[in-house]
Amino acid sequence: MNWFWTFFQLRFKQIAQQMTLWILLLTTVVVALIPVINHARGADDTIRIAVVNEDGGRFSAVFIEAIQDVGGTEYVMAADGDEALKALAAGRYEGVIIIDPDFTEQMEALVFNDMFTFYVSPTSSIGMVLVEIFSEKVVEIWAREVLLADYMEFRAEKGLTADEAVKELTRAGMEEASLGDALILVDYHLPDGEWSLEEPPQSNGAQVIAQGVLWFCALAGFFILLSSRWVIDQRRSAIGERMLSLGVNPALTSLAAGMAVVVYCFFALLITLAISGLYVPLTPGLFVQYLLAGLLYFLAMAGFAVMISALVRTSIDLMIVAPMFTMVNAVLGGMFAALPDWAVVLERFSLLLPGRLLNEALVSQQWVWLLVAAMAYFAAGIGVGTAVTGKGYKENGMSKG
Repeated sequence: MNWFWTFFQLRFKQIAQQMTLWILLLTTVVVALIPVINHARGADDTIRIAVVNEDGGRFSAVFIEAIQDVGGTEYVMAADGDEALKALAAGRYEGVIIIDPDFTEQMEALVFNDMFTFYVSPTSSIGMVLVEIFSEKVVEIWAREVLLADYMEFRAEKGLTADEAVKELTRAGMEEASLGDALILVDYHLPDGEWSLEEPPQSNGAQVIAQGVLWFCALAGFFILLSSRWVIDQRRSAIGERMLSLGVNPALTSLAAGMAVVVYCFFALLITLAISGLYVPLTPGLFVQYLLAGLLYFLAMAGFAVMISALVRTSIDLMIVAPMFTMVNAVLGGMFAALPDWAVVLERFSLLLPGRLLNEALVSQQWVWLLVAAMAYFAAGIGVGTAVTGKGYKENGMSKG
């Protein structure tokens, strides 16, 4: 009889029958999708601003046209200020700008007084930024009008034509000139495909999915630890006697049980990456790369889980230790957030943890240490599991004899 396959199926079915583990694994998938979905939504999100124009003059129209050039914003014309403020309170807008009735009059008089009123939600962080932008646009228009007035006065002093037609023609020329070539060009040079452990990856889709992989693997560690309760179960005398009577090798049971939980996590990560690809473009190469990185991590964690389960006495003890180790692995591994600069010793210590090795592999694209750790930790786990359960078999067999 193929005992490996038999025990693999047994452990696989046992995990499937535990609703708590299914809920935990499903929660892990959902949490891992959060950075991906947020990135996808943020790529298309615009700041919606309602514009209430109580002026109706030409300069308010120029002002509205000027602020529409601000990137990342969408302006919706609203007829009534009260209705716009109600919509703001309901969350339909990020802000409401009300252009005062004497906007054009003040601009023609070249004065600054209560040109507009801007309302934002109390929880919004865009208020000060947009107020500055709107104010700059007003100043820009005002400065142009000041120059125009001085120019018209100069023409009048020189006996040149300075009527309204010349004024409008000059204004049109100034507006056209303002749309000319930029005075300063800033060329940004960003490293391609590189990001630092000190700054969590959020700049492009592939890096955001990598962050999702880290989140998934961090929480999957809890699932793997709880699934290793079989080590505790196989110490029981009844199970030990049955295994001994059947001539089952403890190494096969340890290997089969460890691989069962790895397979669960592997396919859960596969589903997570497939869903992530619906939100953020992901190349087949990166898809396979992240999947294999997750597989190596799961093997390493499965080995850790067996060793931890071999040290505790009861399932209650395992329930206490599992969340503690999960947090240590995730926090020191920088899987949720980078360690602070002062935590140099902790970062060095964390190089022994699967979480840090996975993080380093995703950052540096060097997989050697993750591969070595996965093989070493998984082999150590199987060895410990074999020794613990094998000792139980022998003790149970001796007590029976």
